[in-house]
Amino acid sequence: SFFQISTLFKRLDAEGTYMREMHSDLAVNSVLAMLSDAIATNDEKCHELKKTFDKYAYLWETDLTSYFKEFCENATIVTEYNTRLLDLKKFDEAIQKCVEAQAEVAKAKSPTDIGWLRIDITPAKREVSLFATKWINLFTSHMRE
Repeated sequence: SFFQISTLFKRLDAEGTYMREMHSDLAVNSVLAMLSDAIATNDEKCHELKKTFDKYAYLWETDLTSYFKEFCENATIVTEYNTRLLDLKKFDEAIQKCVEAQAEVAKAKSPTDIGWLRIDITPAKREVSLFATKWINLFTSHMRE
């Protein structure tokens, strides 16, 4: 704790430490209040930064195999001759969603400064892009088959 420092020095005028003076000093309390506010503000801004990546959480939280199986069942067109064809529009929309996620994340500035913190979001950007690429490859490889 910040106040722990006041216990390191013995008083010259009496027994004890300077803890009481530290707690009652208005300047010290003012600085501590400013620090608390800055920490709370930085914490809020860090959570906002995290939210920019949370909207892509489906890329790593969704079970790709089961999702894709269900997607393929719904992304087919049956012709008048009972031939099943891929609904290319649905595949294109799914691929485009991933491409847009990659593009939006790539635009994010790295490192990002929040208060006195400098946050390197490059690893997060890379992971989102890798997951999006994984999804894109799955859709495109299925279309080629």
